[in-house]
Amino acid sequence: MSKLIRHMVIKIQQYNGSNQQRNQALAELVEQILRTRKVCRPRPGHPLSGIYLEIYQTVQQQLNHQLDNDIDSRYLEMTSDQEWTSWRDSVFKKVLDEGCLQQLALEAQQHQLNTPERFYALTELLNAIKLSG
Repeated sequence: MSKLIRHMVIKIQQYNGSNQQRNQALAELVEQILRTRKVCRPRPGHPLSGIYLEIYQTVQQQLNHQLDNDIDSRYLEMTSDQEWTSWRDSVFKKVLDEGCLQQLALEAQQHQLNTPERFYALTELLNAIKLSG
């Protein structure tokens, strides 16, 4: 992962100022960073929706904003996989406040027992609780 991310960071740093190519490259970098997330992963064959999509988009926006501000730092070229993961998880931790956790719990309660939907919702809730600290 780090070689690909390092390559993406260097590519973005080569763009001058704010332009459409830079913004697209930043969005792709954020997607790459989010690829190994533990929370808000879609179920196979189902797109993210509801509270899961809201949380994902909020984290995505915050990561994009922070990267846009810090992308020219030489430090980012040397960032390890573990540091990227820690940084991503810290953004999730900020987003996963008490209100989000309650919404995830309510989502789990809406599904019937012993269904794939309920299992997915409970797994997402447990992973969110672990990540929120």
